[in-house]
Amino acid sequence: MKTQCGTISLDGPGWLLSHYLPLRTVREKEFNMDNLRLKDGRQSGAHLPEANLAGWLPAFVPSDVRDVLIANRRMEDPYYDRNTNQARWVEEMEWWYRREVEIPADWSGRRIVLRFEGVDYLADYWWNGELLGSSANMFVPVEWDLTKAAKPGKHILAVCVKPPPKSTCNHYFDGFIPPRSHHHKMQCSWGWDWSRPMVAMGIWDGVAIRSTGPDRVRDVFVQARPHGLSGLRQATAHAEIVIQIDTELKSKNAELYVQIFDPAGQQVHSIRLPARKTVTHSLQLADARLWWPNGYGEQPIYRYRVELGGRDVSDAAEGTFGVRQIRMLPNEGREKGSYDLTFEVNAVKIFALGGNWAPPDLLPARIDRKRYELFLHKAKDLGFNMLRIWGGGLIEKKAFYDLADELGLLIWQEFQLSCSDYPKDKAFLEAKEIEAEVIVKKLRNHPCIALWCGGNEMQYYGMKPDHPVLKLFGKIVRRLHPGIDYHVSSPDKSRPGERDHGPWTWQEHKDWNNHFRQFLSEFGCNGPAPLDSLKQFIPPDQLWPQGPACNHHYVEVESYGGAHQFKPKTLEEWIYYGQICQADQLSYVYGLARTRQFRTSGALIWAYNSAWPEGAWGIVDYYGREKPACDALRQACRPVAFAVLDDSWRLPKNKNPKWALWLINGFPEPLEGAVIWQIAETTGRVLASGQCEVRFDGYQTRCVEEIRVPRKKITRDVLVKATFTGSEQSAVFQRLYWA
Repeated sequence: MKTQCGTISLDGPGWLLSHYLPLRTVREKEFNMDNLRLKDGRQSGAHLPEANLAGWLPAFVPSDVRDVLIANRRMEDPYYDRNTNQARWVEEMEWWYRREVEIPADWSGRRIVLRFEGVDYLADYWWNGELLGSSANMFVPVEWDLTKAAKPGKHILAVCVKPPPKSTCNHYFDGFIPPRSHHHKMQCSWGWDWSRPMVAMGIWDGVAIRSTGPDRVRDVFVQARPHGLSGLRQATAHAEIVIQIDTELKSKNAELYVQIFDPAGQQVHSIRLPARKTVTHSLQLADARLWWPNGYGEQPIYRYRVELGGRDVSDAAEGTFGVRQIRMLPNEGREKGSYDLTFEVNAVKIFALGGNWAPPDLLPARIDRKRYELFLHKAKDLGFNMLRIWGGGLIEKKAFYDLADELGLLIWQEFQLSCSDYPKDKAFLEAKEIEAEVIVKKLRNHPCIALWCGGNEMQYYGMKPDHPVLKLFGKIVRRLHPGIDYHVSSPDKSRPGERDHGPWTWQEHKDWNNHFRQFLSEFGCNGPAPLDSLKQFIPPDQLWPQGPACNHHYVEVESYGGAHQFKPKTLEEWIYYGQICQADQLSYVYGLARTRQFRTSGALIWAYNSAWPEGAWGIVDYYGREKPACDALRQACRPVAFAVLDDSWRLPKNKNPKWALWLINGFPEPLEGAVIWQIAETTGRVLASGQCEVRFDGYQTRCVEEIRVPRKKITRDVLVKATFTGSEQSAVFQRLYWA
């Protein structure tokens, strides 16, 4: 059997780039001197095969136009010093990408489609000088049928990326809708409280031309759920495959050949089915290996392949899926009407531990699998089992979700709305309907997807839960991804039990002790970047005393709350104390929340990573360097872990300190072993110690020791240490308390 499928990737070099002043509309009886003797790209013939290419630069895709300029030595690093200010002139121009494309001779008679996975933001597309059409959504792939236009031979493809809309990052509490909120683009492009404006422009994801026969596989949805679960690692699973075909079914004998492969690559199921526009096939997978979150088991990945054809293969599609069941359960002691906020995977309750994910670059074209690997492997190593994809950022590229599947990172996925009211007009809703359907279909086969959410903090700014776009998102999720819950917002202030996000600055332990939330979906403490990182984006003469580049990048030592207690005098001291403040607070809140398992059911810090070099909240900085908070969180994020509750990270002056030592069992199975604890000065002098045998039921947490030490015995800083050793699990704890 022959195949009519073929793919030509247009990624990489081979492109050219140039810019033009956009055409300006003038008033009647106005003499336009702004663009005198200058033409826009279309007037200059940039779209034509015979275009004058003098002055065009060698380019590549994916790319932001700034990266092409940097590669051609026409622009400095926009993240160094205050160069973002000098890099924004590109937003005033229209940028033209073009390249030659050769269609192979053996594609004659085939159906040919040109596909852009992501273009940012407003663009026109040209093929051999003919306009194909336009796009205005960075999250929706663009496809053009070139069957009649792409005959074998050479052709010219041109893309005009127009100047992006102007806006501000300001948030309005009176319901005013800022300009950015009208546009289907990464909302933090125009700046945020941790970044300066940097409005990306370019082809930010892959480009390819595909050939098929007359019939094409449009979409494949695989949902595989185990049944008869009781903490098992393998179970019989019911799988359903829904295949959508773009076809006229000209061949009466057209059929689908469906194959399923297990994680070892062995075929475990195959069947031939008559082709229809929609085909649904159900099957049983015996002894299916279950997909688990990080810390609870392995992440076996299954693969499907679908071939469509008759005598020849007209089209084929393949992808991956996992066997798992995710449910949302009510929290213990919850208020009536509150969301179900406890995640259950394969009949095991999961305390969600992780962070909020910001785009790993303000210029999304820079992001590739290698960059995702840098951050996601670190998240797994920390013991995270969840990341919240923040609503002001991106729908990430496919490689992100593939890696989350492989590493066991559950994904709380938000639609891209944040910190604003949003329009309700017909055009906006129609665009969001297309966008949401594309997003859900793109992600729903990934076992990592655990929750859909309408966006971030919109209710602070006048948006109501019954807003038509939020209702629309819920309707689409229920239709296209049944079994995965949808929440209208984080937080949803219309629900009992929900509280505002934050705080995001240093607080004393005692202030946190009375802070209860059913799920801490966003809280944090800012902390400076490592000195090696600061040297990469702050000029040497501005590091200390701090110059304006530090303010530009949010590296302001006065902002690092608890560090003031130590009266730092040098930059190195500010960095050290600012970082340990962050490490202490985040690990303390994680531990406190876990002592309330499952009244509280999760804690996600703001933020895990950074979108550009800055000195704000991320615990892994833009360059991938870890702050000390990472070491503190490694011990807090294990399914079996200690927590120590107290009033302060400083030892009291005039009273005896006390510590409550808690042990948390995050597993459904009983826990049995020995706890050994010690209070010692940093010199090594032991002030108190003890040990005890413990036996915990599944999911049980309790205080195993109340420890007090006379203050007069303490002369130095103190370390509180604890270890748990059992037949199956272990845990360690260490925290420094300052005299």
